[in-house]
Amino acid sequence: MPTNYEYEIQRFKALKRFSRLQKAPSKEDIFNIFDENFISPDHEYAFQKVVVNNTIDVAYESYLKLSPQKKYYLLCALAELFDVTLSIKIWEYELYNAAERWKGFPYYFTALDHMIPHLESMRTWVRKVDKNAVHRKVLCVEGESEEVFIVELHRLLSYSNLDIPVHNYKGKSKIMHLPQYMQEKMRQGVSIFLQYDRDRQKSDFVKRLRRNGCKIRQSFGFKKDFESAFPPKLLLRCIQEYCSRQHIVMKREIKIEDIVECIKAKTSFMDCLNEKIRRHIKKPAFSKILAEGIAGHLYRNWMKIINDDLQEPYNYEIFRFIRFYART
Repeated sequence: MPTNYEYEIQRFKALKRFSRLQKAPSKEDIFNIFDENFISPDHEYAFQKVVVNNTIDVAYESYLKLSPQKKYYLLCALAELFDVTLSIKIWEYELYNAAERWKGFPYYFTALDHMIPHLESMRTWVRKVDKNAVHRKVLCVEGESEEVFIVELHRLLSYSNLDIPVHNYKGKSKIMHLPQYMQEKMRQGVSIFLQYDRDRQKSDFVKRLRRNGCKIRQSFGFKKDFESAFPPKLLLRCIQEYCSRQHIVMKREIKIEDIVECIKAKTSFMDCLNEKIRRHIKKPAFSKILAEGIAGHLYRNWMKIINDDLQEPYNYEIFRFIRFYART
């Protein structure tokens, strides 16, 4: 008797052989390969048969157009799907009768997590067929400021284009942890987008990540840093608003020339600003105010900012960054 592991290998080898030898199989041929290798005759056979036939009927025309390799990938995705659907059917009974069957086991439902590897594997196989068919994505950002800004901007506007999962990797110094995170997301079939600060230097940050085996779909590097990407007048208004909300009285009035000087400074924008006003501005709170300042522009001119060539007053990095992740 083969072990479960050997049995799994045999099942998927059968799919590979089928995809290579059967160039234009009928729907019945495809059903038979699953019937012989994936459909359990002992559990809900009639239900499984309907699910498999329905899925083949939906996918058949697309399947025939694929290369032999991609046909194999699609068959593997369907195999994972059929394993999940059988589990769902079996668990329908368990959940319906939980009061009788699971008394004394309050966390019985956690056993449902056995479906997660199959779902993740299904997504991975589908991405190998068509990387645009699976829409899960994550945007890795360099710091808390960017993370807070993105989340707050979506909260203010509720535009679906701005709703993207964000991972704060907490600076390029944490690069040893970032490849591990990215590789796990790759395993799950998640598309990775990356934001980083160039700090006015020629950066090989993205190349280093790719040398570590990270597949980055697209990347965006601020020329200096996040805060320097905003229009100077907007930065000035946001600084004044921050000081008002925090009841900060500045020892001297900050002017637009100060903002421009901090944008051009070799130090980070925030370090330069804090030194000028002799106060410590908290980045997360300031980022929320920056999001409020940008939200009005997006609300009034969304199509122009996202789709047209960026002209004044929108020819600034922050609008290019928003366009970058809104169009992913």
